[in-house]
Order: sequence, then C-alpha cells, then structure tokens
Amino acid sequence: MLAVASRVLLTALLTFVLVWALVLGWWQANEFAPTTSDLLLCLGALPLLLVASFWLLRGFIEHLKNPASPAAAPPGNPDAGAESSATCRSDAVDRLAELRLLGVSVVASAGNSAEELLAAVVAGDRPKLDPTLRSDEGFPIFTARVSDLTPEVLADIEAESGTAGGIHSASPEQLRALALVDKVLPSALAQASEFLQQWTMPATLELLWLIPESVAAAGPERLAAWLNKRHLRAFPHEHELHLKPVADESETLRALDELILRVGRDDTPPTLHLVLGATSHIGEATTESWNAEKRLFSANNQPGQIPGEAAACLLLASPRTPVAANCEVATTLSRVNAARRDKPADARGRVSGHPLATLIDDLLAHRKLVASDVRSLLADSDHRDTRIGELHAALDDRFEAIDPIEDCHPVGTVCGTVSPIASLIVLACAHSKAQSADGPVVYVSNQDPIARAAMLITPFFPPPASESAPS
Repeated sequence: MLAVASRVLLTALLTFVLVWALVLGWWQANEFAPTTSDLLLCLGALPLLLVASFWLLRGFIEHLKNPASPAAAPPGNPDAGAESSATCRSDAVDRLAELRLLGVSVVASAGNSAEELLAAVVAGDRPKLDPTLRSDEGFPIFTARVSDLTPEVLADIEAESGTAGGIHSASPEQLRALALVDKVLPSALAQASEFLQQWTMPATLELLWLIPESVAAAGPERLAAWLNKRHLRAFPHEHELHLKPVADESETLRALDELILRVGRDDTPPTLHLVLGATSHIGEATTESWNAEKRLFSANNQPGQIPGEAAACLLLASPRTPVAANCEVATTLSRVNAARRDKPADARGRVSGHPLATLIDDLLAHRKLVASDVRSLLADSDHRDTRIGELHAALDDRFEAIDPIEDCHPVGTVCGTVSPIASLIVLACAHSKAQSADGPVVYVSNQDPIARAAMLITPFFPPPASESAPS
C-alpha cells in the first residue's frame, strides 16, 4: 500500500513540476500577465487532470490484461465445473469437425472440370457477349453461358420433366438448371457407386440437393420425382434423397456446415454424402429483372453482375469410414467460419479486407496452422473491383508465399454470378488445387454484399497399406 501511495505522489509531483515549468516558461517568453483564473486553471486544475487521466487509463489497461476469472460452481452443484469443462471440450471437438472430400464433378461456362476452370482463371478468361440476350437498350449483354446446352438438350429435359415429374411450363432458367444436373450427376453417382462397393457391410448414399429458389418454384416434390426417374431409379445401392431450397450463398454454406457437424457427431452405419447444386441465370426473365434492379453489368454499370450458370457435385464421407481413410485423392474439408460485414461492400468508400482476414486467421488458428502454410487462396469473387480489392486487401502481407496472380484464384471472374451455389463450384476447384499444390488451400466467399465465409481444404495422405484399416 505504501509503495502504491509513493508512486502516486511521485507521479503527481513530476506532473506538477513539468506543467509548471512549461506554463511559466511560455508566459515569460510571451510576456503574458496571467489572471487569477489562469493561475488556478493552468497551475492547479491542469496537472490534477493529467494525473487523474493517467491513473484511470492505467487502471483500464490493467483490467484488459487481467480478464475476470471464471465464476465458481454454485455450492449446491459440485458437478457444475465438470459440466462446464465437458461443454468446452465438446465445443472444441465440434469446431474441429471435418469431412473427407472424395471426388467432385463440376461444369460451368469456362470448363467441364475443376482443372479447366482453374486454367481459365489463370489465363484471364472472361465471360463473353451473349448471342441472344439483349439489354433494355438493345445491346448484347455479357453472360457466362454453358455453350453445349443446345435447344435439343433443353427440349428433351422439358419433355421428360413434364411427363415424369409434372414440371409443366418450366422457365428457360429452370430447364437449363435441370440440364446442368444431367451433366454433373451421372459421373458423381458412378464415383459414389465405386466407393459403396468397397464396403463389406450395407452402406447408403445420402444425396442432398441444394435448390435455388428460382428452381424450387417448380415444386420440390415434382423435382424429386424427376430426379428419381432420370437418375436414381437405376442406381444400384440404397439411397436417400433430400431437397433443400437455398436463397443465397450463406444458406448454402450453412447447409454444408450443418452436414459437416452432423456427420462429425454421428457414429451411425457407413454413409456416403453427395451434395448437388445447379443454377442458371441465363434467360430473358433474369435479364429483365436485373436490368430493372440496376444489377446487370454493362458499359454504363460496371459494378453490375454478369449472369452465369453452373453445377457441381461434392462426394463426402466421414473420416472414420474405411473408404475415406484409404482414398488417395481425398482432401479434408473444414467447417465454415462465417461472419457479416458492418458495411455493405457496395457502399461508397474503401472496402476493408479486415473481416475476411479475421475469418482466415481464426480458421488457421483452430487448425494450428500459420499463414505461411497456405499454398493458395480461392474465392467466389467476380469481376467487380470491390470484391477483388477486398480479396487482395485480405491477403496483404499475411500470405507472403501466395502469388496474387498464380495462387490467388477469383473463380467468379470466369463463371459470372452463379449464386447460390458458387461455394460448391469453388470448393470443387479448391479440392483440385489442394492436390496439385500439395498443401492447404483457403476458400473465401465475398460475392454477397455483407455475408462473408472461409473454409480450409487440405490434402489427405492415407497411411501405408500395412497400416490402413481394413475395408
């Protein structure tokens, strides 16, 4: 106590001496004749205010350095501390839940594989002028159209969807989305069948179809009937189909995160998980709507969006399953780390990369990784300066090993706006990139004005054959 009082008195004395010396020196140099109020204010109140401010600031800093200790368990509940500890451990386990990504199937305007999409990004490819769609002014608009969705293909989809699933009067965007399902699902089901055959016990394929609201308008029951007749009827293994409408990218990522958490907690019999998503914004209805909302990219609206279309399948399994433990082409998918910006990215002013950087730092910290471990960064960022600028600002000096051209891939620049399933497209590319880069890859989502997310994709190295678990 005496030592504390001595420090306070010494600080006050030094402050008074310093203030008096400065004030009296200034008055003398300027031949100033102070009044009584000047003397009281400058020689009395000012040094006292400085001393009080110093000790208040010091106490506040000490408080920040020493957070309050956890509350003790109530006397009547001696197990409360143990329960709290168990809850913390459970939360930590949930935070580290993960799935093995065994295979992907993807199609977009820039290619029919993840490797082709990445090559298009590196080459600087961009969406082209559409052959049929026009703006309100009559000029061709830029789109990221999948070229081989011919009128014959769409007519076949329309004919079968009308008879099989009762999907009558489907819009061009809905038909194109179903045609994209036709392009990615067969190869994904073939992959799933190969893995299911490796199990000696009965196994199930759980197919989760994430349906954009524009497609879901056709009716989930009708869509399920169409998919069952078109693709699942001949599938030789037990399977379950779940349809989930999603409105935006954050809902897609939330559904994926819920799947990772559920499988991470679950020890039920072997199950493969197939996540499917397909969307198309190529059609007159979308063009007119985006024009009216000032969302459509044009020479006079550079911050606008470019309509795109794409589809992807992700084949996933619990790390505990034998096929996941022995798959040589698998990668590991972390949970989603999500947040929201305080200010929309489209608002005026500089776009800060801090929200994205914080998400990435937190993601790496939970996995006990540092920035130098990351080999590449992939994003759903499109051509807009706000999104590309935010992405590069998040890189900053944090990722010195990442080349902004060779290792930073804004996939949205080649496939346009494919919300709400852009995350599936980029994760398919990240799966390929993690394998070729032989190291961790970070995926970030920043196409939405406010919602932000990050995930970690790392290559998985199965144990030697002698150490592998039997399948």
